[in-house]
Amino acid sequence: AVIPVSHAPLGPTTLSHNRDGMPIRNTMLGGNRITARSDVHPLKVVVDDVWLAHDSTASVERDGGKSPPFLVNDWSTYLGKLSELSDPANTVGTATVYLQEATGWAKWMGMDRKPGNQVARAVGKKVLSYDEMPDDWRALMAATHPNIVRNPAAALDAPEAKFDR
Repeated sequence: AVIPVSHAPLGPTTLSHNRDGMPIRNTMLGGNRITARSDVHPLKVVVDDVWLAHDSTASVERDGGKSPPFLVNDWSTYLGKLSELSDPANTVGTATVYLQEATGWAKWMGMDRKPGNQVARAVGKKVLSYDEMPDDWRALMAATHPNIVRNPAAALDAPEAKFDR
């Protein structure tokens, strides 16, 4: 069976961090209560590579508690360069992120009360402008969210979307 995919970007969201790198967690996400925690592991330095692992778990209430919560487990690893971090003249370093994620079912899948979950992985890198994003990603954005493509910065001023996953 083919079912339509319902997707609306969540956000914009703002997250602040303490001096130790730990996030200051919000208690609401897209109009729903969220409980989350994070662990930032010690840096690992190998020659010029700096690796930082970050684990995060979250539970987002759905439908005022009538539906099972949306559960998220993220495991991210960031890679940077010690030479860039050590250079006081360098204000922006390069970074690569590797993400593995296990989450509950998205609502559009119609699987809320069935056992199981979704698993995903991704890799990406820091860019400093919209134009540096990959061509295929920008084409998908243009097709699905032309308002964001017209003015990406304005999307940051939009009201937070309702969490509907």
